[in-house]
Amino acid sequence: MFANLSKKICLFLLLAPICSEVSLTKSKKVRKRKSASKKNARFADRRKRYIRPHQDTPWKQLTEAQHIDLLEFSRKASDGELELRILLLLSKTAKLHSNLKKYLLELADFYFEKSNLEKAIEYYQSYALLYPGSLEAEYAAYKALIASFYSTLEPYRDQTSTERTIELATKFLKEVARKEYQDEAKQIIKSCTKKLFQHEVYVLDNYIKQNKFKPAQMRIDYIKKHFIKSVKDADKIVVHLEEALEQAKDPKTRPFFVGVNFDYVDPQTTWSHQRRRVNRIKF
Repeated sequence: MFANLSKKICLFLLLAPICSEVSLTKSKKVRKRKSASKKNARFADRRKRYIRPHQDTPWKQLTEAQHIDLLEFSRKASDGELELRILLLLSKTAKLHSNLKKYLLELADFYFEKSNLEKAIEYYQSYALLYPGSLEAEYAAYKALIASFYSTLEPYRDQTSTERTIELATKFLKEVARKEYQDEAKQIIKSCTKKLFQHEVYVLDNYIKQNKFKPAQMRIDYIKKHFIKSVKDADKIVVHLEEALEQAKDPKTRPFFVGVNFDYVDPQTTWSHQRRRVNRIKF
């Protein structure tokens, strides 16, 4: 009797790990099936949400309402190419005048968010020109200014966009009513003027290095005329530049490097306009 009992106990001890392993394997399989079914349900729900509407209708036969459905779908699906295509089409074919205004401004915002700044400036300025009495005309002019400011280059590169930005900001200050916009426009003028000053110093520095002393003196005269009053410490820098020019004329005192070092910062990293969405309705 005891021998049979001991045999049963030994058999139980041998089979227990195997049984537990089998049960664990079964439970893992059940959990995998449940997670897979949940995952499939999520994907199915996502597919339903992002099924493109009006797939059976040819593109040329779509109505304005169907284009608007497609526009909403493109934004949900983050399809920028489709969104741009529909906005361009709607801006050309919109029957209602109010809709045309809306799509024109949405196109400008789209280009701005995609960092296509030249296109954004073009559409913002078109809107401000076509609808000067609109509640959003001030917003459009403001965003054109910001886009132009973002397009400015480093001081050692071409400054055409910087000059354009100063011109836009000066015009904007005469027309804008909101104090918040006025303060930003003044700050932009200040920043761009400093960049133009840095550009002139950079060009002057190159003239001195190339022994072109007459053009260098002309640059100093130009800096004195246009930047002494508008740029902080410009008078001190001009004194340094004049001394450097005189030293450069004499080979004995000519320094190895002549110039002023500026800490340039990209305007898109220092300004928060891209992160802050301006409300276009409350004007």
